[in-house]
Amino acid sequence: IGVTGVQTCALPISAVLSRARTYIVGASLDQHGIIIFAGGQDDRSALKDVDIYNASCKCWTTALLSVARIHIAAASYHDFIVFGGGLGIDDVSVDVIDVYNVRLRSWLTFSLSIARRRTGAASLSRFGAVFFAGGRDSNSFSNVVDILDIQSGALSTALLGTPREALSAVSLDLYGLVFFAGGRAESSS
Repeated sequence: IGVTGVQTCALPISAVLSRARTYIVGASLDQHGIIIFAGGQDDRSALKDVDIYNASCKCWTTALLSVARIHIAAASYHDFIVFGGGLGIDDVSVDVIDVYNVRLRSWLTFSLSIARRRTGAASLSRFGAVFFAGGRDSNSFSNVVDILDIQSGALSTALLGTPREALSAVSLDLYGLVFFAGGRAESSS
């Protein structure tokens, strides 16, 4: 089977993050040539570490999330890369949304309506919004969809039909559509 229309490039033999860790999340902004890896955990606990790759200078910089965590949802929109929710230190669900402004190289912080981890995230540029759907708090699955308006910082909510965690989220910006699929719902026993 042949693949056509794919541009290939020479990848570096290896790249090493600032700290070895698992359960990291990645996101990118192609128009800015930026890739970010955030959060994760080492052998002991959740981390705040952020590694930022800039393709234009082929260089790495580092930053910190506002809260150490794993199981973070990530999405990108226009000049922003957004990290929401997660599981923090002592297995506590996190309600923080960290927003990295690529153009200004600065961070903003917002809050989800409820603390949770393993949410699905997608952005919809047409409406300037990032969606965080479902997830799990300490006790139960969530059907909440938080909708963050990046420009104003306003947060509104909607509901999924079924509470669930670890779902996938994608958007079709041209059509103004966001889909949340799959995931794990609570089993009835």
